[in-house]
Amino acid sequence: MDAERLKLLFCGKKVVNDEPLKNLLQIKHDIICVKNFRKLLDVASRESVKLVIFDMTREKKQRLQILKQLKEKLPDIIIVAVNGSENVQNAAEILAAGGMDVFPTPYDSRLLAERVNGLLK
Repeated sequence: MDAERLKLLFCGKKVVNDEPLKNLLQIKHDIICVKNFRKLLDVASRESVKLVIFDMTREKKQRLQILKQLKEKLPDIIIVAVNGSENVQNAAEILAAGGMDVFPTPYDSRLLAERVNGLLK
């Protein structure tokens, strides 16, 4: 019997539009895409999402607040952020808010998929 397919949530334009990343991850997992950050909390709860790939390239302060709310509501959820900067302070803020890893843009879809699969083991 195949292992249970986990649900992954892609949130934000950059990751939702990343077809190579989706193709690599949908082999083992179910992918749900949400462009509207206001829907993130509801969808993640309703769909029993295990991991979120979160686009932090724009509106950083608002998205940090959403990330914190997501982690408060679903403390066991794994969050991987795609950050528009290699700034160490930005990465530290994301990790402090509950992110498990941060990938600067541009990122390699294959490496991000490998990291996601590693976090889910």
